[in-house]
Amino acid sequence: MMTRSVSCLVLGLVATSATAQEAQLKIVPAKTNVLRYTIELKTELKTDTKRRIDGEERTNRRGGGGGPVQSIQKLVFDEGPAGTGWRQYITATASVTRPGRQGEENATNKIVAAVAGKKFFISTEEGRVVLKEGKPDGKAIPRQSANGIPANVDLSGLITSKPVEVKAEYELGSGFVTALKNLLHPVRAARQPRGEGQGGRGAGQRGGRQGRGGRRRGGNTQTLQNKILRILGSAKIETKGQGQLLSIEETDGHKLATVSLKAEITAKGDPIEIGLAAPRRNRRGGGDGQAQAQAKGNGSLTLVVSGTMIVDLTENRVASLDLEGTLESMSETTRTTSRNGTDRKIETTQTSTGKFTLKVACANQGAPKKNP
Repeated sequence: MMTRSVSCLVLGLVATSATAQEAQLKIVPAKTNVLRYTIELKTELKTDTKRRIDGEERTNRRGGGGGPVQSIQKLVFDEGPAGTGWRQYITATASVTRPGRQGEENATNKIVAAVAGKKFFISTEEGRVVLKEGKPDGKAIPRQSANGIPANVDLSGLITSKPVEVKAEYELGSGFVTALKNLLHPVRAARQPRGEGQGGRGAGQRGGRQGRGGRRRGGNTQTLQNKILRILGSAKIETKGQGQLLSIEETDGHKLATVSLKAEITAKGDPIEIGLAAPRRNRRGGGDGQAQAQAKGNGSLTLVVSGTMIVDLTENRVASLDLEGTLESMSETTRTTSRNGTDRKIETTQTSTGKFTLKVACANQGAPKKNP
């Protein structure tokens, strides 16, 4: 078992010369104090899908009306000092608005996360994050409810290990992807046993399915957050970007550093390999029992992210981080299915455009209470 703690981004002045200020950017664990993180995310994703079966164009009569899928999410949690390994969730809610079926109004699903209002000890076991409630040897929450939740908020990819002068730029690379993944912390509803709620699928369970990037029958209803997380998990993406230390100023007795960030993430290739599509699952007992073929094709994507980071040099922590981004993607795939001895060729073209805003704040809460 390996415990990892949240780190807070620290920027320390190490030298001042007559010609330029120079700063050393560091990331260090919070050694004695509790840090409170507030993460607010808004996303919008518009997807256009066209499908041909054996050369004949098919219209999705049961799908959404073509509008965007919108989501709003808020997370507030306290992170224990280095070595304690606990996280206390104060707020963990989201709402997802999806276009209604033809002739119907949009539908909004409100989600309260399985972690909301609870304290967890976080560890990494066999390559996945495990959340144990209340104590280090407590009961772990279901894997589906913990899927995608970061073990720590690693922001090291936003900085450079070398000293940097004010107005100077530095390169951002693959570490920026790690930072963005950790900031896109998902809200996942608790799983409910079948047979409870409405027909065995209560609102919480539906939120859990859709929070995992699920699809409602008749249309693609994933959120931009889920789409980006899948893209960032691909080994095929390329990342280029720059950070720039813009200024260091003193306000109300605090030295504040302003850093600008801009990165572009791109990929071309098979849609599954670059994260534009998920592998198909074999259906149990469907058709004549033959496995569903994986789609093959080509795709491309461009994710542009930019924003500003304010760092409190006096308290050695991030004061705020504001990011915004846009995604454009396209994929063309072909697959062949077999049902009752008859083969069908399915060709799908999908284009997506999306945008998001992400606001993060980190506040020092002082020494932890005896029973946080």
